Amino acid sequence: VIRRNAVGCLFLLCCSMAVSGLNAQGGRSKTERRQQLLSEIQQIEKQLDAEQVIPKQQHAALFSGEEYHPVMDFDVKKCIVRDFTKGEPKYPFLYFTRRAFGNSFPLIAPPVDIGRYNEKRPVMYERLLASVKNVSHYKGVRDIHIGIDVGDSVNTPVRSFMDGTVYKFGYNPASGDYGHVIVVEYEIKGRLVWGLYGHLSARSVQFKYVGQKVKAGETIGYLGGVHENGGWPPHLHFQLSLLRPETHDMPGVVAEQDHAQALDQFPDPQLVMGKLYPEEGLFRPAGSTGAQKPETGQQQSGELPSQEQRGTSAGTVESLQSGNDEEWEEPEEEPEVDALEQACSEFSFYDCTASHDYQKCQDKRTKCDAESAGDADGW
Repeated sequence: VIRRNAVGCLFLLCCSMAVSGLNAQGGRSKTERRQQLLSEIQQIEKQLDAEQVIPKQQHAALFSGEEYHPVMDFDVKKCIVRDFTKGEPKYPFLYFTRRAFGNSFPLIAPPVDIGRYNEKRPVMYERLLASVKNVSHYKGVRDIHIGIDVGDSVNTPVRSFMDGTVYKFGYNPASGDYGHVIVVEYEIKGRLVWGLYGHLSARSVQFKYVGQKVKAGETIGYLGGVHENGGWPPHLHFQLSLLRPETHDMPGVVAEQDHAQALDQFPDPQLVMGKLYPEEGLFRPAGSTGAQKPETGQQQSGELPSQEQRGTSAGTVESLQSGNDEEWEEPEEEPEVDALEQACSEFSFYDCTASHDYQKCQDKRTKCDAESAGDADGW
């Protein structure tokens, strides 16, 4: 009996100590998990900041001060700058023949030609729009070109302008589309930038894999022929993006209603290629009217708000105009806020549908929802 009672007391004592230990461990675990949750949220914020689209007025500062390797080898002074504002010209058969064999027989190769960025090209993309109506949420009559075209002979090498990583590659088979295309991810001053190389040959994507490292000046592809490049005269479509592509594709042309937004998301490739022509866009057909100028005081699309716009609300203006002479009182100090709660409270109104990276935005929302629900142990 004594032994039984002793064993029972010992068992109860052990259970009590175990429960106490679990409670203490649970408290420590919850604190640690909250710290881990905060760390993960901050990491997501850092990634979102690295992919933040910035206004076009800030693009030059982002790309300045870096060394970039030529994307293709050509003498700018000997290039022909094309004007596609009247649509695609009728190329003679001899032109295609010279482009097809110019790499093997340089003496018959025609001069390198340049297609401009930010150029309105009516009718030129009708065959593309007939089969590919929308690209990455860009809709409408897409005829404003937001890349640079470099026309040269089939099999001309295309090179990476700096060290990067293969992000996506594939084949867009529609008539007027990119054909074979490679997208490379770069990092410039802590920001991610994607470069699209379109209208390539089939062999350009052979032995490629996502995550493959490429060096500045490394050949990553070759210009494709008409049968494999979307049905175009041999040329490279080169485009930059501050917006993470969903696939091996970017909207190479956009509609009028998306024009201002596109100029923010897709910088001028001349920022890494160097100046190819002296003029600035938007290039329009002769006689056409430009976009409507905003009224005085109206903020232009893609323009940063002024200090007055950022710091003055309607309520503040009304208060200033009312001439209220009531004695001003020192506001009470706000209580210290937990770092995790602060990170999530600032995020509670954030609309993920407007985010440049929907998935990362949703990841952060999920973690914050778990924290607000008091589910720090279950997230």
